[in-house]
Order: sequence, then C-alpha cells, then structure tokens
Amino acid sequence: SAVARGREIFHGVGSCSTCHGLEGVGTDSGAPLAQGVWLHGEDTFEGILTRVVHGIPGDVSTRGTTMPMRGWSTLSDQQVRDVAAYVWTISHAWMQPSRKR
Repeated sequence: SAVARGREIFHGVGSCSTCHGLEGVGTDSGAPLAQGVWLHGEDTFEGILTRVVHGIPGDVSTRGTTMPMRGWSTLSDQQVRDVAAYVWTISHAWMQPSRKR
C-alpha cells in the first residue's frame, strides 16, 4: 500500500526520519509530525504533499533548518505521494479510537 511504501521511504531513501524522528515525533532539526498539530500549513493530504514537494525554507521553519524539496534525495512523484500518505496516517493516528485487545 502507499502507506507501507511511504514508511519505507520515510525511514530509508527519503531520510525523513533523520530530522522528524523514527516515529515522526520530531527532533531538534525537524518538527513533529505525529502530534496532530501542523505548524507549516494544512493537515490535509494535499497540504502535506505540497510541503514534501516544495520543502520548507529555513527562514520560516520552526526549527530554523531547511526541509529540502522532495527529501534529501530526489524522490519521484509516486514516492512523494507515498511519503505524504504515510505522514498523513501518522499525523492523524491520535484521532482514531484506540482498539482494545
């Protein structure tokens, strides 16, 4: 699925987890993605997709670091969509009711 592929890219070739943390909880270099609060735009899939494609300039970043366009490697359009799907999923997980086991 797109989410599974996006997770692999997030933790792999895209190097997103380097700044945003292993589970998207943020670091000193990258904003948290899994908390349900967005600092640089809308929390829609399209809003996330736009930020992955265009990046975040360092002068407007809450951490003062640049988020590069399409990740630290040049991700394809499909890879960008997959990463956006994964990020949308982890950023909206707090809204989903917990399942009892």
